Amino acid sequence: MARPVLVVGAGMAGTSASLHIWERNPGKQQSLVCHHQNMEPSDDYSKIVRADYVNLERMKEAQEAQRTWKTGSWAQHYIENGRVVAYIKDSEAITSIDRNRVRLGLDLRQRGNKELLETYYGPTSLPDTLTFVFNPEDAVVDW
Repeated sequence: MARPVLVVGAGMAGTSASLHIWERNPGKQQSLVCHHQNMEPSDDYSKIVRADYVNLERMKEAQEAQRTWKTGSWAQHYIENGRVVAYIKDSEAITSIDRNRVRLGLDLRQRGNKELLETYYGPTSLPDTLTFVFNPEDAVVDW
């Protein structure tokens, strides 16, 4: 009788492992379990370490995670390179992030139009209905 598989962690490695198991054994019973940890690079499947979140508690966790990534024994894997983020103009998301930054005593991000994006990535045909924000503290974890 084939034993079921338990994959612990739904990050890049766990999700990839689960996919490979499924591809090689389509009928294989498996469970994928995870639990949010404050040291996750982010709360999605990327290796981007974000600084800004709409949720205040998650933003506090992100600030702590960044401090730890910068000073921990794994700091050699942490690359703070910044990131340009696009928002719909006057969206609730950007308003919430600004409010959270004020609550945490952080400077507000400078907002710009698509010229801000073009500064980093070259010409774009994106619409003028977007607001762009450069987050210099955003980083990637290079394993």
